[in-house]
Amino acid sequence: MICYYGVSLTGRSHREQSLSCQDAHIAVQLTDTLWLAAVADGVGSAACSERGSVKAVTALAEFCSEAIHTCSDWVELLKDGFCKALDAVVAMAQEEQTALYEYDSTLTAVFYDGTKVVYGQSGDSGMIGMDCDGHYELLTQVQKGEAYNEVYPLRCGPSKWTFAQINKAYAGLLLMTDGVLDVAVPPLLFDQAEPLYINFIRRFLSDETLHSTPADSEKLSENCTAFLESTFCSAITDDMTVLAIWNNQAKTCLPAADYLVEPDWAMLRRIRYNRLYPQSRLNEEKDSDDCHKQQK
Repeated sequence: MICYYGVSLTGRSHREQSLSCQDAHIAVQLTDTLWLAAVADGVGSAACSERGSVKAVTALAEFCSEAIHTCSDWVELLKDGFCKALDAVVAMAQEEQTALYEYDSTLTAVFYDGTKVVYGQSGDSGMIGMDCDGHYELLTQVQKGEAYNEVYPLRCGPSKWTFAQINKAYAGLLLMTDGVLDVAVPPLLFDQAEPLYINFIRRFLSDETLHSTPADSEKLSENCTAFLESTFCSAITDDMTVLAIWNNQAKTCLPAADYLVEPDWAMLRRIRYNRLYPQSRLNEEKDSDDCHKQQK
């Protein structure tokens, strides 16, 4: 049985400016076994992005709900769905006589039936998979331009979109917009053996979640909301969207205890500082050597 829950919350920076949430998410059942899940993150500088993100996910869902009955190639179906989503945003912009870029949003979507995954990606949201051993994998690559904070929205078209099929039975999937994803995949861990912040990710999808049923979705959404609005997540100022979808019939194992050990953040910060300011580290070593010489 496929289950899900999802939340989209206005970020702290947007609340301070009395702005609405520019994120959107959706999950729909397409067949007896197949589901579509999608998240979209409206670009902050775009005046109508909150409506663009909603239009993108709803148009994608509407198209796939109809086309799934005549198309068996999930990758091609998702590609067509992204095109239809963009067409819907373009039509809205034309009808309202507003520049298309004002509706910019990212779009990350997945077909999931518990046995394989087909995903599409445009922009800097992303998806994490939980396998049957209780381990997590980052399944998507963030799409950003060379300029600082430049992101490729849906409007950039097929040349910037990526699609892939993964023939693996993931117990569950997590879709996140970039504000939350940046914590789940922090820069401090990028060159570590485990680049994901496991204990953060487990707050949204864990072995306990996998035993939940559709009747538990509301409670899971409430718990997710409370955690995202807690002091633990106070550093996240952007809008926050988390969408979890899982197979509660999946047989899973608990990971080993060392997999759940909290990273040594202080050490990781020192490593990053020494990389950024190598001369400072050399000066500290020289001062330490001089001190030892004086003591002798």
